[in-house]
Amino acid sequence: MTGAAAVGIRPDGVEIEKGEKRDLLPADSVVIAAGAQPENLFVDEMVDLAPEVYTIGDAKAPRNALEAIKEGFLIGQKI
Repeated sequence: MTGAAAVGIRPDGVEIEKGEKRDLLPADSVVIAAGAQPENLFVDEMVDLAPEVYTIGDAKAPRNALEAIKEGFLIGQKI
């Protein structure tokens, strides 16, 4: 749902605000996925083990799966 902000979690769902209107999205469970950071702790270690090391996907920067697949494809063509 675009243009909406979660403003509260209640036992019966998530309270959202869209513009001036508040509404309830019924839910049994709520998963919060907020923020993302690249996880590339092993890149520096790999540089010493191989002549070429490429960082792709979410290890490079959080994005969507299609972008990561494209990145992998382009690196595959390069090597």
